[in-house]
Amino acid sequence: MNRTLTRSRAVIAAVLAAAFSAIMLATASPAQAGWSTVAGCNPEEVCVYKGSFAAGNIVARSKGTLPDITLSADTWYYVFNNGVADAGADHYYFKWSGSGNEYCLHYNTDSTASSGEWYGFRSYKSEKLYADYWGGEC
Repeated sequence: MNRTLTRSRAVIAAVLAAAFSAIMLATASPAQAGWSTVAGCNPEEVCVYKGSFAAGNIVARSKGTLPDITLSADTWYYVFNNGVADAGADHYYFKWSGSGNEYCLHYNTDSTASSGEWYGFRSYKSEKLYADYWGGEC
């Protein structure tokens, strides 16, 4: 009888330990779960690059909203959302005065910037990035 009770306790302890581990894994922050810095942009940040995206020439970065950014003429810029899954607040919206359009970038789904969460454009005159915010689905 005592061996049966000991085995039952051991099984219950193993099940509880596995359940606890699963809960901890599910609730770990996205940065802990495998997101990484991409081209100098840290997890949970939005970054603006001047020139080559791959070179990592960041001119602005934030975990919140960015201030309005004045862009140089005849220069390429890239906006990258290295945000992480956060229902209702993981897509990054901004406007570019060159087009007047609002753009929405999905959060980063891998560690290589290959999942469509960046936007590149050429500023032909002195223009601005403005009216940015974090929101839900595009």
